[in-house]
Amino acid sequence: MEWNLLKDFELEPKNRSVEALRRWRSAVTLVKNRRRRFRMVADLEKRSEAEQIKQGIKVSFSSPYLFHFISSIILSLVLNATGIRKTSSD
Repeated sequence: MEWNLLKDFELEPKNRSVEALRRWRSAVTLVKNRRRRFRMVADLEKRSEAEQIKQGIKVSFSSPYLFHFISSIILSLVLNATGIRKTSSD
């Protein structure tokens, strides 16, 4: 009986999954002074929005640089294969 009650409240101290946090919050719905109890707990919706924004920034910044890097490698391979030297003005 005790195991069934405690399994909903089992959480690792750090790096908890989002699902574990949601399960814990749904189990603790009736809390006295809820605002004070959860003020140091991360807002899961804002955390997921921030992660999506961060991924969008990574993609938008890395794409042009990645394209430039790959095209310069391909260009140098082609120039080396044909024996043409790249000048410093390029």
